[in-house]
Amino acid sequence: MCAMARAGRVVFHAAIFTIRLAGLKMRFAGRVLHTTSLYDPADPEMRRRMGVARATWEGVYRQYSQVFVAGHFPIERAVRTSRDLGDSRSLPFIKDVVSFGFAVGGGGPDDSIMLTNADTCLIPSLMPLVFESLRRRGMYYSLRVDHGRFDTPLADEVAGRGEFYPRGGPVCVHADMVGGGAG
Repeated sequence: MCAMARAGRVVFHAAIFTIRLAGLKMRFAGRVLHTTSLYDPADPEMRRRMGVARATWEGVYRQYSQVFVAGHFPIERAVRTSRDLGDSRSLPFIKDVVSFGFAVGGGGPDDSIMLTNADTCLIPSLMPLVFESLRRRGMYYSLRVDHGRFDTPLADEVAGRGEFYPRGGPVCVHADMVGGGAG
């Protein structure tokens, strides 16, 4: 599970996706390359949420330094965006964010991508579940859980509690769906 705040509420969200570079393998011996599209939001609430999320990322990176690699995509580097498709927003293509994460992390055939929103918190004590799922199934996803506002990372035992978000569901993306990973 991972936390994400929206409109004054904090939720644990289905925003962790893992994508295998070399397809589904039953052994995970690689690294997790964490990526997201980073930007400097004008909204103070979003800046706050992103700050809390980044604090949790740093904790995970320290605790699992041999496994986690940060490879975040600066949104201003996007060559193509959702505007190219008629959207009023300027969001980078997921394939480009994933490819950037693999390139920055020096992705190898056993590595996986963890794609999150910029305001998604990570729960350090649950990372072994991610690794186990990658070993056994070659993929991982999480569900969203609602929480009230918080300004610092929640303790792990609190972070996983709350009501499951009533709308939507988990999303899984495999490298073949976004053009084969690093290609």
